[in-house]
Amino acid sequence: MPALPANYRALPGSRRTPRKGALRTVDASPDEQIDVSLRLRRQPDAPALPDPARSRPGAATLSREDFAARYGASTADLDQIAAFATGAALAVVERSVGRRTVVVRGTVARMNAAFGVDLGIYKTATETYRGRDGEIHVPASIYDIVEGVFGLDNRRMAEPMLRFSGRTPADNVPTQATVPMTPQAVAQLYGFPATVAAGQTIGIFEFGGGYLASDLQLFFSSVQAPVPNVTPVSILGQENTPGSDGYTTETLLDIGVSGAAAQGAKLAVYFAPWTEQGWVDIVTTAIHDTVNRPSVISISYGWPENDTINGLTWSLAAIQAVNTTFQEAAAMGVSVFVSSGDSGSGCGVGDGKAHVLYPGSDPMVTCTGGTTLSNVSGSSFTEDVWNDNGVTGGGISDIFCPPNFALPVWQAGANVPGSVNDGHAGRGIPDIAGNADPDSGYTLFQNGANIGAVGGTSATAPLYAALAAVLNAKLGRPVGYLNPTLYTAPFRSVFRDVNDGRTNASGGAAGYTAGPNWDACTGWGSMNGTTLLNLLAPAPAEGTLGFIKTTNTPNGHVEVHLASGSSGFQTRILETATTFADESDGTWQFLSNLDLGFIKTANTPSGRVEVHIASRISNYQTRTLETATTFANETDGVWGLLPSLDLVFIKTANTPSGHVEVHIASRSSNYQTRTLETATTFANEADGTWQILANQDLAFIKTTNTPSGHVEVHIASRSSNYQTRTLETATTFANETDGTWQLLPNLDLVFVKTANTPSGQVEVHIASWSSNYQTRIVETPTTFAEEQDGVWSLVLA
Repeated sequence: MPALPANYRALPGSRRTPRKGALRTVDASPDEQIDVSLRLRRQPDAPALPDPARSRPGAATLSREDFAARYGASTADLDQIAAFATGAALAVVERSVGRRTVVVRGTVARMNAAFGVDLGIYKTATETYRGRDGEIHVPASIYDIVEGVFGLDNRRMAEPMLRFSGRTPADNVPTQATVPMTPQAVAQLYGFPATVAAGQTIGIFEFGGGYLASDLQLFFSSVQAPVPNVTPVSILGQENTPGSDGYTTETLLDIGVSGAAAQGAKLAVYFAPWTEQGWVDIVTTAIHDTVNRPSVISISYGWPENDTINGLTWSLAAIQAVNTTFQEAAAMGVSVFVSSGDSGSGCGVGDGKAHVLYPGSDPMVTCTGGTTLSNVSGSSFTEDVWNDNGVTGGGISDIFCPPNFALPVWQAGANVPGSVNDGHAGRGIPDIAGNADPDSGYTLFQNGANIGAVGGTSATAPLYAALAAVLNAKLGRPVGYLNPTLYTAPFRSVFRDVNDGRTNASGGAAGYTAGPNWDACTGWGSMNGTTLLNLLAPAPAEGTLGFIKTTNTPNGHVEVHLASGSSGFQTRILETATTFADESDGTWQFLSNLDLGFIKTANTPSGRVEVHIASRISNYQTRTLETATTFANETDGVWGLLPSLDLVFIKTANTPSGHVEVHIASRSSNYQTRTLETATTFANEADGTWQILANQDLAFIKTTNTPSGHVEVHIASRSSNYQTRTLETATTFANETDGTWQLLPNLDLVFVKTANTPSGQVEVHIASWSSNYQTRIVETPTTFAEEQDGVWSLVLA
């Protein structure tokens, strides 16, 4: 390789080594034209992503447009990369703010020079590929902008997870313990609440092959289901190209299972090359697709994390790019399901060690293992670890472990074992499992012919993706990133534990054994969809009704009173005095962890607004924060603390522009730095309640003087600097001021009525966002008598 220019630096995580057994035979042709994708950093002033470990179904999510505006690449960075490409005689063929991607085209010779690599042709017994050995280099001027460069190396990095039944169609008779099934029949056994998901889109990843419309017609006719609306999406020139290969079979299986188990859902099938670049581009394209907008992703492909003698065949930069995009999916409420693999603990590597496949090992996806269904009789059936004509993947990640990645906190209580290789702790997979045995699989048609039953963990990812789509349709909101929820104790009832003592050992590698609760063969087990729906549906009523009594207390100290939602707000779970003396010169609120916050806005010693916090864990006797802020005392508006503990002031009167203003001071600066000061689309207004949502959108609940006589909800987006109103609607509630109004994180509307109630008790009323606030999902009196000497709120802690 020629000497690097003095100003070039190696990109972290870009190192790659040749495939195991590969020999470099010749230099890559200098005139070959290739496309390369550059992944850029987020805009430098972007806020931190919401913590996915704290994700819960029903939480507020960002639209793809809002996400791009807030977290996408900056125009300046995109322009700088385009200028670099032009200087290197490379053509810019695509640039995307949301994907944070610039695709450039040029010859191998120019790519070698631009990125400080020496591309060659490598050969193994089964593959010839263009590759590199070592790191990618970029000029110092763009070093801080570029997170990864993908496409220089085109070795295969994807294989489908499917297995064919050894039986012919004539071999299958009803008296056998295990027989082929339809997706609807399996969905019924797993308690799906329906097999209809109108209004949803499932994204399906494919790395080759394709489908014929005539084959889809044959399959869906055979299972008596309507043919879904299927849209192919080409990435990096990979088209829908059906053939006789396993990649086409995989495509037909994915479409068949998801389409039959989630009827009415649209299917967007993304086709990409089977390379590392293909992975990065297919993930970023689907997650940020503003045309098809998939709410669920199904991935039936993977590649061993570690299949070379010298280390990772995946570059760390590629894994970080894909993992980060899965985090972005969580912020947008997109669920991702990935197969664990069909070759057991060995993953087909053949080195006598246990492995797992990526991206199934990514903590940001729900990984699906495999079981065998047999002895089906009505709703009764037997379910075992799949380990005969294929073996469920599962094990401990070699990548998602310290020091490169922290262990997923939600898996801490699952008793995940150490790796059978060396005992190290890592992300354990799978999370869940389902029907994968091809003998209990699904009969497909390829090129017009019945090819028999097909299964594999390839069949479990689209099945559970279908369930997520059904749940989204039922709930009227996305279930989103499920892992933190599935690992909590209340959700144990969702699972059918597969505890048969079988192992997934394969290929001379030690394996893992199925046992009680979570194991590295089948995770928690198979899921019952109706049980899951019932646990997810009542989320708003499971909050805690809090009352902060701030005046006229018996002992002269502010009191905290809490009633549990699970009791219908009839049981008081806490009643206690706090460290604070009675005080009304400011704003009181519960934080998301039930800590008590007080923002003192008048009569402070310094003349500055002060923030005081007392911890729930100390029974509100210990103050964990007491500090003056950058803001002078001010009462012409609403004060609050965000989940990040940043301080928000919504100035609603006496503004210079006559428009409501938003001011935010950061917790990280001890409230001395204002990170936002801006006027909004709203004229000054006092006839209602103002609130900054968790995603920093601005909400106004207009409770009096509305044209319709009904309470209205208005929201302006943070991504538009509060200039665009994303929601304006009247609700089921008549104008009302005898209480407290708020929006929950899932945008459901809460009214705590504190006076003039029929029963004389405080009442809780909730209208769902999914019904456009026309359906009241909670209306109940509480344990509390009417009371106005304080602050009421519903807290989802």
